[in-house]
Amino acid sequence: MPPGAPGVPMPPMPPMTFMHGVQRVLAFDVREGGKRYNARLPLGLAADVDRFLPRQIRQALEESEIEIGQLVELVHAMDPTMHRHPNTLIDIRDEENDDKRITINVE
Repeated sequence: MPPGAPGVPMPPMPPMTFMHGVQRVLAFDVREGGKRYNARLPLGLAADVDRFLPRQIRQALEESEIEIGQLVELVHAMDPTMHRHPNTLIDIRDEENDDKRITINVE
């Protein structure tokens, strides 16, 4: 029998964070040593950052002492009207090394 038929339970919905019907994501951009790494992480998956973010991005965040949990709390505390356009949460440039930069946006 198909899910939802009488007597058959519906499968659980995956966890999601919605704002006006659109799922919010954290967009990461890491530039270092002439290389660039990008990733988009839905807020609903932020608890599994080790699983869903590339190692290079996780290392850059750790080196800069950036905690994903705090970013998610910040996004949830933001004014909902701010989510209509991408917003920069973090933009870090290394003073000693112009080639290193970390940018995190909420979209």
